[in-house]
Amino acid sequence: MISAGDNFYQHGLMGPEDQKFSDSFTDIYTAPSLQKTWYTGNHDYMGNVLAQLGECEKYVESFFIDTTPFVDEYWN
Repeated sequence: MISAGDNFYQHGLMGPEDQKFSDSFTDIYTAPSLQKTWYTGNHDYMGNVLAQLGECEKYVESFFIDTTPFVDEYWN
């Protein structure tokens, strides 16, 4: 499963045990068909960016391009 981002508003996760992970992710995506390896990315880079990668950071390299910083209004 690939989630292209915007998973954890407003300031990302504080760490791998952050309650926001359960509230915004694991408690929502409970269907049996979704119980696969998930790869997340995009611009969920505030807080602890590695917290949402969990164990997959040891096994998978994935690259996402965030084009938001190229929009001038982003910086306001």
